Amino acid sequence: MKQYLILRFMFAIWLTSLLVKALAGVEAQAQTQIASRPSQIVIATTPSSGAVTVQLTIPADVQLDSLSIKLNGNDLSPRFMTVNCPQGVCQQATFASPDGLHDSKNILSVIAKRNDGTLVSARTRFVGTAVTADARTAVAGPRAVHTNAIDALPTLNSFLPPAVAFTTLVAGGYNGSPWIQVGSQNTYPANPTSYTCTGLYTVIVLDRQTLQEKTSAPESSPNCVSDGASLNTYLGTLNASDLVIVGSNYGVNSDAGSGHGQLNTAAIGGSAYNCLSASDCSSLPSTTVTSVNVPLGYMAIGVGGAASGSAFENYYGQNYNWVLVNPHATGMLVEDSNGNYNFQPSTAIEYTVVPNDPNNSGVSTITVGSVPGDPYYTKNLTSKLYTPPGGTGQNGMWMLILQRSTLYSVPFNVAGTPPPVMNQDACTQTGANGTVAVFYGCGVFYDTGDSNPTNATNAYNNLMADLSNASNDPTELVFLVSIGNQPGYPDTNGVKLIPVGLATAFSLMGGTPETLTSLSTPGSTYSYVGCSGCGNSLGGNVVISTNLQSQQGQSGYIHGLLEPNLNGIYWPTQASLDQPASAAQPTTDFTIQEVTSTPPVEWPELSNTQKLAVTTSAGTTYTADTTAGQNAAYYYISYQLINQYYIIGAQGSYIDDIHYYFTGGSNTFLDYHTYDPTNLAYPGTSCYQWTDPVPGRGTLACFTQNDFNAVRAQMHNEIVYLTNVLQYMVNGSTNMKDIVASGGGSAALALINAAASVEASTLQPPPATPVKASVSNILNFVGNLVSVGASIGLGVGGIEGTDAIKAAISKYGSFAGVISGAFGMASAATGSGGLGSGSSGSTPLPSKNYTFLTTIGNLSNNSLQQSITAGFDTGLDTILGDWYKLSTIGPKITDSNNPAFQPATQAASLIGILQIGQASQRTFYTALLPIDYSVQHYSYWFGQFGKTNYPDMGGANGRRCCLLQYLVF
Repeated sequence: MKQYLILRFMFAIWLTSLLVKALAGVEAQAQTQIASRPSQIVIATTPSSGAVTVQLTIPADVQLDSLSIKLNGNDLSPRFMTVNCPQGVCQQATFASPDGLHDSKNILSVIAKRNDGTLVSARTRFVGTAVTADARTAVAGPRAVHTNAIDALPTLNSFLPPAVAFTTLVAGGYNGSPWIQVGSQNTYPANPTSYTCTGLYTVIVLDRQTLQEKTSAPESSPNCVSDGASLNTYLGTLNASDLVIVGSNYGVNSDAGSGHGQLNTAAIGGSAYNCLSASDCSSLPSTTVTSVNVPLGYMAIGVGGAASGSAFENYYGQNYNWVLVNPHATGMLVEDSNGNYNFQPSTAIEYTVVPNDPNNSGVSTITVGSVPGDPYYTKNLTSKLYTPPGGTGQNGMWMLILQRSTLYSVPFNVAGTPPPVMNQDACTQTGANGTVAVFYGCGVFYDTGDSNPTNATNAYNNLMADLSNASNDPTELVFLVSIGNQPGYPDTNGVKLIPVGLATAFSLMGGTPETLTSLSTPGSTYSYVGCSGCGNSLGGNVVISTNLQSQQGQSGYIHGLLEPNLNGIYWPTQASLDQPASAAQPTTDFTIQEVTSTPPVEWPELSNTQKLAVTTSAGTTYTADTTAGQNAAYYYISYQLINQYYIIGAQGSYIDDIHYYFTGGSNTFLDYHTYDPTNLAYPGTSCYQWTDPVPGRGTLACFTQNDFNAVRAQMHNEIVYLTNVLQYMVNGSTNMKDIVASGGGSAALALINAAASVEASTLQPPPATPVKASVSNILNFVGNLVSVGASIGLGVGGIEGTDAIKAAISKYGSFAGVISGAFGMASAATGSGGLGSGSSGSTPLPSKNYTFLTTIGNLSNNSLQQSITAGFDTGLDTILGDWYKLSTIGPKITDSNNPAFQPATQAASLIGILQIGQASQRTFYTALLPIDYSVQHYSYWFGQFGKTNYPDMGGANGRRCCLLQYLVF
């Protein structure tokens, strides 16, 4: 115990001093960085017969020996030679197929160190020569849209975009019709009439670089597999170039129940099932992730040779708590920094928890967004508001339980006879307020604040029983919220009324029982959001806010995100504990998080089914006459803009398709300040027919003035949004890339410095000390803006000058949410930010949710910054290559009333960077406690009422200390 006290005290002092130093150091670095904006690396690609020549223009302040140049993940830095060029220093090399050059798509990434220690990077996407000729083969006569001769192109683009939508057309598996859809164009099995499967499983295998189906051996896609043992053998033959989609066929259960480990997809990053005890699956490699569950319907998306536990796996078992959801996957296939496509589930859902909501007559409320496609969303009811049973004047706790797969309320919340199973909430919708569906009286109320000790005792016992049940059901998402002015038994001796089992039950859910049972003080509030298997609020996916931790800026209010995990079911991810939006404290902006988790949509002018209609800022609406006309107008306008204004002298087969350049190395040339597309004149008088100068393209369909005006207005918006997003993200004198990844005061360096500080602390963990963490957990820690200032200002002994910090937080608070979102975007593209690998050395699939294994020494290695910088470039491409993402973020950047997306200032950058650093430090430190110091938790959880707990570390209570309520592992 004495050792433990010393450890806790040392950590409090260390954390406070660390943050003070970080504040000064990051601010100094940011000031130096903002002083000037150095030149960038420029990439130019020139295709020739069977090869591509790449020339890099290198800024003068770059250390040439630090250049890292990769083509599709292959390090080809030694191939580059210095050549003379008018721009100054250039490097050049020519690549062909043996170097890893692909026909349909290539990713070239460059990163280097400047003389001042900051990083500079660039990334470009380009096609090979062979695919260009095939994909652009002309057809006789006019046509509405380019015909893709290559079947694997999944969208209306004639090139592969950075992200492609993915969905299951038939939830539950292949049933004789198309099972999955990739993009808007391709379904699989590609020819369902000629593919039959009488076995248990169907497997589809796509090339990770090109998304072409691998129909030849050994993949032989689509492949019908008879049983789990055969499936395991087959999956073991696949490699890292294979993107694998496997599922039990419709109406057929898996054979997981026929033997321990019978269903085992670890070979593609999945898990082994029906492993009820340690001995059941002991014959499997120690690196295999096992589960006690026995899936009936099952679906997985993984990669050959990936680390077990990093694939997406969606399934249902014999027990489901409300609506049966057949195995499915909705999300997108997104490029990583090497150009490999990986599956990411969607979509992020916002929620709020407001104890004693002043906008609801002082009665607590929970608001959760509707899931796209559910019955509420289709009726334009985009969120759902829940209130507790009863009315005003109650004192106690309220529990609401939602199904994690659908976010519907479950029968637990309904008094009396359970309702019949249906595809909606178990609670009855009692009304609607605009776009909000209202559910009054949903959930269970516990009268824990009753002044009658018998009633309060019964309430605590009922709460214990229901928490215990919830802790045994990982399909349930639990909200526990205080109600009234005194939600706990109004007597400091009331702790004697509380059953000891309540601590165990709530701890299993990642809760903080000491705080929960300390709510007898008038005005106390408490809010919890979590689930069985969500971990805890320190290093997991549980969110807690209580004004008993007011020194951290908490009030009980929560505003956060629910996102699908690797099983496709929702859990809490990032959350902000700030107050509801006001002039003093703006609510954290989650736009980046939501946008980057939303599947991409097609560019509207390329549609062959929907006529384009665009309303300008002046209120004028332009509508195309035909889809064929708008398609032709797009290629005409693209050609004029590229060749006459933006990239004079451009060559190749895409000089009539401006979207091709949005994610390439030439995207900075596309600037409305250079030329505004609205100035382009209609070339004809009636219906203008144009012969495309691209060799072999031929004559396109004619387009009218209306077709032209609609497309011109659309392309004006696209170029404006592209220019503004690039300015905000990479080109501005202060920009998000410098703040998040490559700058001298970046969030990436804050993460590195966090690990270095832990390594060099008085605790001195050896560099080889293993650490388990995930980017998602770090970002979950970012949370409350106020807590950063509070932790700095209210540490041991206090710190001078915190008023200025709090003022900055108040003014720039929402901006830090954007930094967190961009950091998560960059990290997700690199396989947990390049932070670690599977325990066997196998590579985990990119995901914020994968728990990577690394060492504290590796985390403090500065090469980590390169991985996050490359990830940022990759994530930015997914934004620039998608109309939905571009059109969502673009307008916010020029909206002066939206502080989250205004050009970054030193103060705003500092707040966000400190958050990442503080969150990383706490994550790494607490990961070390159970591993290196054998500190799991302190079981004594009753304390003296009225004692204020130190931020994050529990509180002292004389000799009976160590109320380590957040460090419960």
